Amino acid sequence: MSEYDEIEGLLDQLINEQEEIDYERLSSQELVDKFSEISGHDSFEGPEGVRHFMELISTVGDYTTLQDFLMDNPDALSTAVDVVVSGLDIIPEWREALITYLQGEQLPSDEELPYQNEVPDEFEEL
Repeated sequence: MSEYDEIEGLLDQLINEQEEIDYERLSSQELVDKFSEISGHDSFEGPEGVRHFMELISTVGDYTTLQDFLMDNPDALSTAVDVVVSGLDIIPEWREALITYLQGEQLPSDEELPYQNEVPDEFEEL
């Protein structure tokens, strides 16, 4: 058997394994893992992770923006708030900013806030 035949056999085996997967029996986490594998992503971190997440939510629902997803899924928004609450204990800048707000000091206007009404260029095309 030549090296070419061996590689072709392995490719055929992979294709057959792909076809034999019973997706109905996979757990939710396994489905997301399989989605990540097929889409070529291995992380939900940084700009690539955001793109990966956007691909995932646009696949499972008719979401074209993160805002649409969060408005339609209050549990996701609640989880994001939990992340901020946890972050207050480990990110001093977040804690200081919240304390400043609660003490009534001036915050930036809406126009001065980054990404208030626009998508950063790096996330424009997903």
